[in-house]
Amino acid sequence: MSQKLTDQATEAPFKEIIESDQIYEIPYFQRGYKWSGKQKNELMQDIDQILQGEEPVHFLGTIILHKKQTGATETNMFEIIDGQQRLTTLYLLCLAIVNVYIRNQEYDEASYALETLIILKKRRNNASNLKLWPGRDDRQQFNDLHRKIWEHKGFHKHIEGQELILLHDTGPKKGAISKMHSQLVTVIGQYFKQDDGFNDVKKIFDIMFNNLHFINILVNEASNSTKFFERMNARGIKVSTGELVRNEIFSRVAAEDPTEADNLFDNHWLPFYKKFEKSRGSSADVFDHFLFVFTLIQDPTYNKSRVFEYLRSRWKKNDPIEIINDMKRYQNIYIQLRRDSDNNVHPNMIEVPKTIYTCIGRYIRADSPSTTLPFVVNMLYNFKETRIDQKEVRKIFICIDSYLVRRAVLGIEPTGLHAIFKDLWGRMKEKTCETAEKIIRNTKTMYWPSEDEFEDRLTNRPLYGVSVTKYILEEYDISLKGDYAGEDFEVEHIVPQTLNNQWKHITKEEHDRFVNLIGNLLPITTGMNKSLQNFGFEKKKQRYKDDSRFKSVREVGENYDKWGIDEILDRQKRLIKWAKTRWPN
Repeated sequence: MSQKLTDQATEAPFKEIIESDQIYEIPYFQRGYKWSGKQKNELMQDIDQILQGEEPVHFLGTIILHKKQTGATETNMFEIIDGQQRLTTLYLLCLAIVNVYIRNQEYDEASYALETLIILKKRRNNASNLKLWPGRDDRQQFNDLHRKIWEHKGFHKHIEGQELILLHDTGPKKGAISKMHSQLVTVIGQYFKQDDGFNDVKKIFDIMFNNLHFINILVNEASNSTKFFERMNARGIKVSTGELVRNEIFSRVAAEDPTEADNLFDNHWLPFYKKFEKSRGSSADVFDHFLFVFTLIQDPTYNKSRVFEYLRSRWKKNDPIEIINDMKRYQNIYIQLRRDSDNNVHPNMIEVPKTIYTCIGRYIRADSPSTTLPFVVNMLYNFKETRIDQKEVRKIFICIDSYLVRRAVLGIEPTGLHAIFKDLWGRMKEKTCETAEKIIRNTKTMYWPSEDEFEDRLTNRPLYGVSVTKYILEEYDISLKGDYAGEDFEVEHIVPQTLNNQWKHITKEEHDRFVNLIGNLLPITTGMNKSLQNFGFEKKKQRYKDDSRFKSVREVGENYDKWGIDEILDRQKRLIKWAKTRWPN
């Protein structure tokens, strides 16, 4: 046996995993196979280094398994908690070697590899006699690879009496499984074509068997696996909290008979999960964040790394539909508070009064820090449950908006807001704006900017490129009651960022100081912004007045005959006076 790389008693070659007469099952609704050419190249480079004598052994990391309960007439089964991608790839490499042997009529070698690595030696009462059971998304591709081997006319007589029992076809016909297998067949085929190719492929088979090592960790409960993911996903793709939750739900239905699982998936899980597609970002990331928010609403003492620990404990006695319904209570509110997939504000999907919906729109357009979501989701949930008055909800929204905008104008990072908002609702003995504001103001580390500070930074801080600036310009335009339709916009410099002959009346020193102040900034559509370029004010003024969709832009065209430092300061004073009223201290 080849040497070990660690002092772990559980370090073992791939041979000890695959040669044993037992089944390794990827959870039915685990994510599909994801590895691509990059990971394949790394694996083959590792094997080639051993083949060339550059190193004796390669360590492929840790495999985390959970032994499932099986009947007396069934083969032992192990659920793969971590290691799906690596074990599946090695299994596909086994199939690729079998295929190359068959193509080159090395039928005895193909039969030996098949019987050693692919098929259980003893037929028992399991749903399939394959040693690896893929998840739902990969089964049809996986089954088709085996069917092609069994249907090969020249090879068929060499496996007479060898039965092939496949799992039910699910998932697409083509995908990452079939693509990876095709790539591996090509690689092994190239080795076979070399001068001593037959022996090289035999050596690769032996290397895969004896020189690729893992550490096996057997956990008593599937939930214990979360303690290993961060540290031990060697060359893998990390398992998310959302995937753990999905697997937890589907582990409560029979894996051998997928009918119940498919019904749960199609009629309950999929309608629930697809709703997250309405939000900006990938569904997986949005769902993961939702689970964190959901957990903080229930118990704010948990951090992200312990979310699944909490959820599994919470749902210990619940069936799958009860678990999904528990999450659904907060789902629509959470989605309502995020931008949609087109980066816009959602319609009023939770059917709140217009005054509350207006506040929600402001919360979203301000790009309020996501750390505030546990509090805001909880507040709206309790409003829907009639536990807090509409008037108080509106006042709390206004209070939070002022606090966050003032901090953003001063350039205070949102770091630390989590400490306030994760448990703010629970700390409010009375569910009123007065109570919420008092708690925030009394948190010394989370400074509430004063009136003078707010005015000073609006006056002197270059606000171009600051995220809150678009929200301020948008709110000012809305306050003028124009015909702005809510579409996205860019920020226009009236005095352009690059001086030219049409702006000779402004010195370089003045330009450096004033060009990025808010008095020189306007909301503008992308098309108009490109067409205006660095024109002088005479040309810009006419376009502002005649063509802009924004009333604040038309206002500049109508109220000013020229544009320089005095005009910037004049407009800035009016903006600041309005802003102090819009976001009161």
